[in-house]
Amino acid sequence: MARSLNFQHKYPYSVWEANSRFRMAHDTGQTYLSGNYTYPLTFQVTYPHVVKLRVTLYAENNAGTSILNRSWYLYLYNGSSWYAIHTFTMPLTGTNPSSGKQYGEYTWEGTVGYSGVRKFAAVPTAQMSSGTTWTNGITIEGLWVQETLTTVDLVSTDYVSGLFTNQSGVQQKPSQVNVNMGGVITKATKVLVNMGGVLTELPPAYNGAYTTTTPDSMRVYEFTPPATGTYKVDVVRNSGDHEARMYSSTYAQIHPNGSSGNPEGSYFYSGEFTLTAGALYLISLIHYPPNTTTADSVLFITKI
Repeated sequence: MARSLNFQHKYPYSVWEANSRFRMAHDTGQTYLSGNYTYPLTFQVTYPHVVKLRVTLYAENNAGTSILNRSWYLYLYNGSSWYAIHTFTMPLTGTNPSSGKQYGEYTWEGTVGYSGVRKFAAVPTAQMSSGTTWTNGITIEGLWVQETLTTVDLVSTDYVSGLFTNQSGVQQKPSQVNVNMGGVITKATKVLVNMGGVLTELPPAYNGAYTTTTPDSMRVYEFTPPATGTYKVDVVRNSGDHEARMYSSTYAQIHPNGSSGNPEGSYFYSGEFTLTAGALYLISLIHYPPNTTTADSVLFITKI
């Protein structure tokens, strides 16, 4: 059944893309933190609930006391307060060949768990002496977010004839089959064909039309397989571009059978999955951000 979910997923697009829903940029004004001034990194449009973060922090000495090999804070601002979410030692990584200055680089991946996140910043934990200056930057490598949304059911009333198997030598993908039942045009929920003199039920397909004009918007479908087996999932993109991703009920991403090396957040348009009867699966369709045309896709799931 459709329900409200706090759906968790790795945000699949770069926060540096111009059309990204969670795009970020460095502030033009400084913020005073832990006795030091810095330029925070700020979400430009939407303020997300951040579940987890992978971030690379960079610092380069300019003048005065070294800011390397000493303790630093990674800060988060949620619209009301700054919070130190991680403490680390900024290492002395090497010398920048173009500037001849020493620099440090540090990468962290960890749990965040704050809603309405607006800014990130990193500074030394102690106030640096007068005349000390440095250059530093923040690069978001991975962003895991939580979004509250209502799922869409894929239920038995949406069964349609989805795939004529190759036993018949013909392959078709109609979106719906209607028949005349006592003078009333009715949507078919079961289709039988004569195969070698035997009436054979075609495998049902589950479908849901999805239409949007908003880039980077998402719809999540619930699917509970009626039987354990292999299911083929197809996204028929009539216009625009919808990327599909499959998840378990605990939001762990599931990749198509036979795929290897797929990072978390990767997508598919057609894939086969081994699914368990009665288990809940979630399928997301996301309107690819740079594609600003009207997006209209149909989702098909067929047991094969």
